[in-house]
Amino acid sequence: MKLCHQDTFTSFGNRVHSLCYDGKRLRESHLGVGEKHYAAKLTWPIVREIRARAKIVCADCGRLPTYKELAAEYGVSSVMIFKIVRQKNWHPHHDPALLAGVAA
Repeated sequence: MKLCHQDTFTSFGNRVHSLCYDGKRLRESHLGVGEKHYAAKLTWPIVREIRARAKIVCADCGRLPTYKELAAEYGVSSVMIFKIVRQKNWHPHHDPALLAGVAA
């Protein structure tokens, strides 16, 4: 299999919509998303837990946990926690529990 670039623009050449294998377009579904991604450190239950914990005020200190605190606990960066909480990464439409109709 040969990886091809369908765009001639170098700044857009590595985006998913412009890549293909042997002339067949590579779609996002062919890349692993969520816990199926080859480099995933998290799973869907943990992502749901992070989103829930980001909204819960600590009983001892009376404040929300910081992204940095959550990141240290889960072994990812604070930027990743931000993106998870804001649903920039780990999009809910990929969540298998929601796809199966199970309440998260």
